[in-house]
Amino acid sequence: MLTRPQVHHTRLLQLADGLICALAVALAYALRALLPWLGLPDLEAFSDYAWLLLLSGLLGPVLLARQGFYNPAPLTTRVATIFQIMRACTYTVLALVLFLFLARVQYARSVIILGGFFSAFLLYGRHEITQAFVARRPQARAQLRRRVLWLGKPGNIVRQQSTLTPGERELIETVDEIDP
Repeated sequence: MLTRPQVHHTRLLQLADGLICALAVALAYALRALLPWLGLPDLEAFSDYAWLLLLSGLLGPVLLARQGFYNPAPLTTRVATIFQIMRACTYTVLALVLFLFLARVQYARSVIILGGFFSAFLLYGRHEITQAFVARRPQARAQLRRRVLWLGKPGNIVRQQSTLTPGERELIETVDEIDP
């Protein structure tokens, strides 16, 4: 169960991610509008895309939460985080395209696809910035450390410890090593 400050922190991150997803669709629209030389059909007015910004801003954090992005395992790698973000952004793009198809609205799907790419990059950037900020705070670093009791033969314990990355070693505090 999350404590009240953790719930508030997660809600704040979800709000920021929703705004990032909406901003990504707006940036995709601006880029698509500024590149008329690609021979693509003209875009509809930006006001027609306003509800799409809202839908993207709502779907993004929901699908990120479904991927477990807001409550990761203690030793989550960057690759796992990138795949969580990519899956959520892909599902968001597919959901928006499917919704447009079902609503029989003919907006430029290139804006939605570009918005998915932009959201992935911006969300990963936000994640790295917040992780760097948390890593600088001493009390947060202490809370991230996990206490580990190593159980096994000394050779096996050393082999297990050698598989840890330097970042994972920083997050682990060895309590004891027991040879049964």
